[in-house]
This record gives sequence, C-alpha cells and structure tokens, in this order.
Amino acid sequence: MFMQEFERLFRQPALLREVNFKLLKGCNISVQDIRLFHFVEEHLEELRQFYEILGYRLIMKHSTGYCYLEAVSAHAPKGRFSRSETFVGMFLGLKFLESGLMETEFIVKNLLQELFQLLNFNDLYTGLVKGMKRGSSATESKNAMIQQKFCTAIKNLAKYGFLIILDEGKMDFLETRIKLLPSLERFYELARRLVTLPEEHARDALLVYLEECGFELEESSDEIEEGGLYAH
Repeated sequence: MFMQEFERLFRQPALLREVNFKLLKGCNISVQDIRLFHFVEEHLEELRQFYEILGYRLIMKHSTGYCYLEAVSAHAPKGRFSRSETFVGMFLGLKFLESGLMETEFIVKNLLQELFQLLNFNDLYTGLVKGMKRGSSATESKNAMIQQKFCTAIKNLAKYGFLIILDEGKMDFLETRIKLLPSLERFYELARRLVTLPEEHARDALLVYLEECGFELEESSDEIEEGGLYAH
C-alpha cells in the first residue's frame, strides 16, 4: 500500500534521494536549482504526505521560488542555526528586502563594512561572537573574530541555500561576491516576529533581536537558547 501511494516518487530514486538529503539536512531548495525544484513541484502532494509521515511539513513558496521542511512532530529532529548564522542571516534578510529585489549581488567586505556602520562595536561583537561588557574597547583580535564569524556564517548559509557564493575559491573571502536568495525572508520573518517595525529599520530590528535573544549575557557559546531560527 505504501509503495503504491508513493509510486510516482520512486520512479526517480536518484532525484528523490538528493531532494530528501537536502531537505532533511535543513537546506532550502530554490528555483536556482531548477532540476531539484522542478521535481518537488511535480511531486508536491506526494512529498507533503511523505514528510508528514516523518513528522515534517513541506513548505512551498511558489511566489518566491523555494521550499523547505518544518518540523511539526516532537519526534522529528530539529536543527537550529547558531548565534552568528542567525544574526548574519537576519541582516542579509533585511538587506534583501530593502533592496526591493533590484540588487541581490554584494561583495562580502562591503556587507561587513555596512554592518560596522549599522551597529556599534559592542553590539556587533555581541551579535556575532558573544556577550561583552558595556564599554569594552575594540581590539585587533576582537575585530578579527568578528570578521571570521561573519565569513564563516556566510559560508554556512550558502550550504543551506540562503545565498550563492559566486567566486568560489577566492584567496581573500572578503573580496568574494555573493548572491542573496529569496529564502532569506525566513530570517526576515524572524525579525518581524520579534518587533513590528517598517522594513527600512534594519538597525532597530537587529538591536531588538540582540535583546530578545539574551545576547547581553557573558557567555561563550555560539548557540541560541531562545528566539533563533530552526533549520527545520
């Protein structure tokens, strides 16, 4: 009975395995990966039933062209993005929305510079690294840690299908071009849940996010205890 219900899915086992691996890993599948996205569209109802059995809801965003899984069962494993990934993801999500879809390609170095202009050093260090005492001074090592966390978060978000790294293999990652994808709206929605603000108020949303997630605490963990975004 099970095989009959999902017979169409199993006619293309290689594609099914690839789609299943990405979705269960917590990745978004976007229209940029037309082969996998088309498979999901063609088998949407069967896949929804399939993942419902496993304790997930398959979310399809037709208008913006991406899909992902959301855990709905207590028995379904949940993956949560780290502090720095969520912070950078929310910044890029707000950036994507503010651009009005007119500009989606950016250089990593320019984005980091914009973040430095948006927030003071303490708030930026708190968001990307860990809580620090008010009035602490910026040091070369702390600036290097901010840069490292920012670049690592971007690389990880690319693995999850939130952006595309256009210049793979560049020696200086800060000079790398990236393309933001509509799936970043998931982070933007997190910001909107935390605070009701006009879209152009990125700084205010980020600051509220820091406060809501308890980032003022002195701790070294990169994990978010509350308010973070689940991979699925």
